[in-house]
Amino acid sequence: MVRSKPRVKKEKPPETTEEFVQRVNSEARKRNGLKQNLKGARR
Repeated sequence: MVRSKPRVKKEKPPETTEEFVQRVNSEARKRNGLKQNLKGARR
């Protein structure tokens, strides 16, 4: 089989406490419908 290239992780800039709290308390992200369908199909 063909091996895929290893993914290079991006460096994240340091996050302040206020930014972290704002990100955590922000509205929950809606999932992609395709992803939900795939997850359900595997069960």
